Amino acid sequence: PCRETFEIPFHNRHDSDEEVHFIERNWLSGQVSNASHPYTQIDATAMYFLVKVPAKGSVTMTYQLESSW
Repeated sequence: PCRETFEIPFHNRHDSDEEVHFIERNWLSGQVSNASHPYTQIDATAMYFLVKVPAKGSVTMTYQLESSW
């Protein structure tokens, strides 16, 4: 199996908290583990994350994907 770690940074320059609706597509289907934020599996290769980013702040979303070739 192949295991990859993904890190996606989000930055907010606004004066208020923001929610980011983020769809991540991977070229391989696999099992997600160690996700830093809740997600919904859309299909075999796509996930939906809702990421809350504080005012004038940053958040890094991380997860691991384990897939078989």
